[in-house]
Formats: sequence, C-alpha cells, structure tokens
Amino acid sequence: MAPDDIKQNLRGWLGEKLHVANPAIRNWTFPTNGFSSQTFLLDIALPDGSILPLVVRNRPNRSLYPDEGFFKQTRALRALREMTSGVLPVPEVLWEEESPAITGTPFYVMRRVPGRVPPDSPDYHVSGWVTELSADDRARMARSGIETLADLHRVPLRPEVDFLCVNGRDGSIGGYLEWVGAWYNETAKQRRVVVVEQAIEHLRSAHFDVVPPSILWGDSKPGNIIFADDLSVAALLDWEAVSIGPAEIDLGWWLMFERRWTLEMDIPLLPGLPDREQIIAIYEARLGRSVQNLELYELLAAVTLAIIIIAACERRIAWGELPPTSDMAQNNVVTRMIANDLGLPPVEVNQDYLRAIAKSVAGNANPDRSNPSLTDR
Repeated sequence: MAPDDIKQNLRGWLGEKLHVANPAIRNWTFPTNGFSSQTFLLDIALPDGSILPLVVRNRPNRSLYPDEGFFKQTRALRALREMTSGVLPVPEVLWEEESPAITGTPFYVMRRVPGRVPPDSPDYHVSGWVTELSADDRARMARSGIETLADLHRVPLRPEVDFLCVNGRDGSIGGYLEWVGAWYNETAKQRRVVVVEQAIEHLRSAHFDVVPPSILWGDSKPGNIIFADDLSVAALLDWEAVSIGPAEIDLGWWLMFERRWTLEMDIPLLPGLPDREQIIAIYEARLGRSVQNLELYELLAAVTLAIIIIAACERRIAWGELPPTSDMAQNNVVTRMIANDLGLPPVEVNQDYLRAIAKSVAGNANPDRSNPSLTDR
C-alpha cells in the first residue's frame, strides 16, 4: 500500500478511536528499512491544541522469529503494565487492528516515548550520542539498563502471562532448548549450519542448574532501550520474542551482543561502560540471586542469533541481494564465536558479512535506530 494511502486511512481510523473528525497528522515519518517490522511515526494535533505523539507498528510480512501471533507482544505489554502498575518502563499500547484494510497488514498503535536510543548501525560503541557522553554518564546509562532488565525478571509470574508458555516452552531450560532446536530445523531446511547443530547438541547434553522462570524480554540489549535525558530507562523496546524461561537467557543475550560488537570486532569498551564481570555483578545485585551456567546461556544466545542470521540470509537471497551460493549463514562473526567457544576448527568469516559490518562501523547509519522518540522497532 502506498504511503499516502496509509496516511489517509490512518487519519480516518485514528479519528474514530479519538472521536475527532479528520484529525491533522503532523511529522509523518515512513521508514523504508528494517527487517523485523515496518514502523510509522506521527503526531496527532488534537482540538484542544495538544499533540499526541504515536508509533504505528505493522506486522512484518515475514518475521525472523517463529510466528506465534503478532499480537502476543501487545498482550504481554498490557499485562506487564498492569502487573507492575505501570512502574516497569514498557511501551503503552493504545489500540490494535487485525484488518489489513488500513495499512495493508494488521498493526498496533503505541504512545511514543521521548528519549534517545543507542544506535545499532553504526553501533553505539563506535559512533553516536553514547560516544559523546562522559565516562560517568555512560556508567550511569549502562547501570540503568542492566538494573531495569533485572527488574523485569523480578516481576512475579501470574496467570495473566500463562499464554507465553507455548510451543513446548514451559519456563524450563529444557523446554526452551527444544523450541530452539525446532526453530533451527524449520529455518535451516535449505541451509544447514553444522556449527550451530553441534552447539545445539552441546547445550542439550549440558547440565543446567534449576532456576526460577521469569518473563523474558527476548531482545535484551542497549539498542532496544529508550533512555531519558537523565539516562534512566524510559522504555524497553521490541517484544516480538517475549517468552518465559530462566532469566539467564536474557542476560546471556545482552552479554553476547556486547561481546559481538567489542571483543569479536577488536573494538575497545568506551570508558565507563562495564565489562562482562561488572555487568554480571550489577545484574545479580539487583536480581537478588546469583546467576547460573552463564557461559551456556551466552552460547545459547549466539545460537539464537545464528538462526536469525540464517533466516535473514534466506530473505536476502530471495530478494536478490545475495547470490544463492552465499555462505554467509555458515560463516559469520556469530558462528565464529560458537566455534571458538566449543573448541571447533576456526570459521573464516564471509566477505559479504565483513563488508556489511565494515559499512556499518564506518557510519552507514539507520536513522530509525537512533530516533529520539522511537518507541518500538
């Protein structure tokens, strides 16, 4: 559907929701990039002169994650706001629409949250507003994000979130691993990745200590956080992979991404940002217990990202952006991490992958990743 048609349709649809005839839409932004979803940013001018800043998020035509229902994330966000009396900083979902008649696909609308998001492309370790902070401010920013992650994991489970226990995930690591294995088998039908299969088998045979289940964010990293002016957390973003399981799954994801963009790329930590051991200490102090088997959970995070890369490569091949013979899914920084951790023969990283990373680090910025008022991606 053309952007102008979407804008006109949304004008009428939002008018009905707000009980305002033909509301004026201002500052309309129609991002054209992004794998996970299509997001629109807009302001609604209300009759009393006030402005209502909104985010509209479309259902992706083909998600990089298993399809468990597009509105699972909005149901989880509503539950979290209710369960924590709005204290946990998650986006406020205002409305949902199942019909594709308005934007060409089902969508939901959130209230936009002001603040700044650490950029992903180029990564915040090398460019953007985080590099301009003082060391003390970066330390405060990082601590705020890590402690908010622990706050999420401290939210007591209630029947309102039982719907997150799907596809074999019962809150245990065993159920989660079975789901990951099934996801890999479905994603890699045409493109098997031996090192990922070896890692999955390693995880299945490993001993995990029993820990209490928590609500999992699913994409826990600084690039999915809106920070307020005082560097507190204004909102946790991107809940497409929300689930239930050991809290270590989310912490492992956070640590894996930090390693991917620093140690694995020979990029030093910015002064003030905590290293791995400091991240763990901050998190444990806030969570109120010691984390268990974290090396295994970091390996699980790498496996999860490797599966997402397989799906992304298949999409890029289908779009003609990569040749059908590309081995990027097998040979990338993440599979290299997995091979190193398992003591397997070294992986030689695909040149297309290296060029994409170099382009990102050099400053091929995606403006939507660092938009000062982006609520979700």
